[in-house]
Amino acid sequence: LINCAKTVTNLKRVGQLRKAQGRKPNYPVIIVPGLASSALEVWESPKSGWQGERIWLDIAKVGKAAKLVKLSKFLKKSRTGKSTGGDEEVAEKEEISRVWLRHMVLAEDGYSDPPDIRVRPVQGLHACDYLSTNPLTKKPTYVMAYVIKNMMDAGWDLNNLAAASYDWRLPPSKLEERDGYFTALKAKVETFHHCNKKKVVLMGHSMGNRTIQYFLCWAKKNHGQNWLDENIAGMVALGAPFLGATKVVRGLVSGDQIGLDMFLTLDEAISFSQGLGSMPWLLPIESNLLPTPTLMIREGLDNKAIIKPWKVEDYFQIIKKLRPGSWKMWEDFYQNDECFLKKPEDSDLPGVLEVPPVQNLWC
Repeated sequence: LINCAKTVTNLKRVGQLRKAQGRKPNYPVIIVPGLASSALEVWESPKSGWQGERIWLDIAKVGKAAKLVKLSKFLKKSRTGKSTGGDEEVAEKEEISRVWLRHMVLAEDGYSDPPDIRVRPVQGLHACDYLSTNPLTKKPTYVMAYVIKNMMDAGWDLNNLAAASYDWRLPPSKLEERDGYFTALKAKVETFHHCNKKKVVLMGHSMGNRTIQYFLCWAKKNHGQNWLDENIAGMVALGAPFLGATKVVRGLVSGDQIGLDMFLTLDEAISFSQGLGSMPWLLPIESNLLPTPTLMIREGLDNKAIIKPWKVEDYFQIIKKLRPGSWKMWEDFYQNDECFLKKPEDSDLPGVLEVPPVQNLWC
């Protein structure tokens, strides 16, 4: 029906069709992006030319950094006649020394800034429409661009449409501690409610749904269920990982190049994943409810061609053994967080598994 109507009216987008039909926005909406879906910019850097510019995602910076490292290794080999090498510690330092990666990876604690570097989230709708502003690379980096464009077509404006971008590298408790993120989101909800005389809808994409869940739990704990009932109309869950995401296990154990295969090696991808305090936020919870096993392993026998059969493994134990840094983040920021995994006294379920305490949930 929609396709037919679009053809008849010669309109290209659903938002234009809704406007042509005389429909108007009902609720004010705040978009909460997912993992790697908010643009990040440099606030402080040893590279003065990068200050104030986007680093996530600027393909030119990633590629240029990679080329500089390769050139440095080539020149060193030319001068000494030896290739760069050494023990594992030296190799690890070389991996993390890449300029772009050094800006993106947090300190060992999973939330602090590296020395002389500060990277912060871009604010507003342009933080999550396209990650890149370069005309040559902009289009492939779209996140919420088409959703935002259609909502603009349908009549949403600055007074009833916003994006709550955030530093997706941080664990949730540190989002509030460092940036006052949930306090700012609460204030934005109240402002929209006051200006529009209507309750607000929170729209989450991917990990943004976990962020909204955390916010709802945080708001209920600190301001009561009445605040939620008075200000929140509901939640739109797009691609919500309510039970977690198995891809995160792969990212922590074997590395995920997050679409930057041309520039990141697997070792660098592992360094990147381990340097994010937010990665454990998406680890699968209650994996017994998932349709297939999360992690299966098989081993060679005495380095021969004989291969043992696949067997299901507890991915938490594998992460604890292979990635102690990530396991420490899990213990420090998630296990005892009442807005995530620790069960409140008045509930049988942890916050992350509770049904979102809102009047409407659209999936």
